[in-house]
Amino acid sequence: MHDLARLWRAEDLGGLELLRARYVTHVFAPHAHEEFMIAVIEAGATTATCRGKSYVAGAGDILLVNPGDVHAGHAAGGTVWQYRAFYPGIDLLGRVAAEFAGARGDMPRFPHYVVRDPEVAAALRRLHIMLERASAALLERQSLLIRALARLVARHSAGRPRPRRVGREHQAVRAARAYLDAHASEDVSLVALARAS
Repeated sequence: MHDLARLWRAEDLGGLELLRARYVTHVFAPHAHEEFMIAVIEAGATTATCRGKSYVAGAGDILLVNPGDVHAGHAAGGTVWQYRAFYPGIDLLGRVAAEFAGARGDMPRFPHYVVRDPEVAAALRRLHIMLERASAALLERQSLLIRALARLVARHSAGRPRPRRVGREHQAVRAARAYLDAHASEDVSLVALARAS
């Protein structure tokens, strides 16, 4: 078995970068990113370092790298390390946190490099597969991306934002439904739906 990686951009999601990879011999030297890295390990394990600490993470674990965090890694102990990764920008995760909390706040920071959260990992994996296949409408892709990232931020970021209180959205819901009915044959975006409501 050999190393294999596919990196692509979802232009309709603001140029979000995604990676599906399988590594046997590849070694990542210490490096950092300008954006976040959120990776779900599908199989095998990795031996990694991040923020000066060493980790072993396996199938089902989520790796969380903040912008600027120096990290490195490779497949652990002769295993095949297979994972799916998202590279959301600071602006995207900041908007997700602000929408969740209902106010502009600090950029989310993830204090732990490795987290175990089967529910969030499953949601991220399903979303990644759907984005790779481009098999869903734009509104569904955008909604699932925001929902998965909001759940991740709510459960695993430092100073977790509290969800905002839900008020009276009846008029907005009616406006959104009317817009969807009027544009049923179009690939409606979340931004267009928000503007309409």
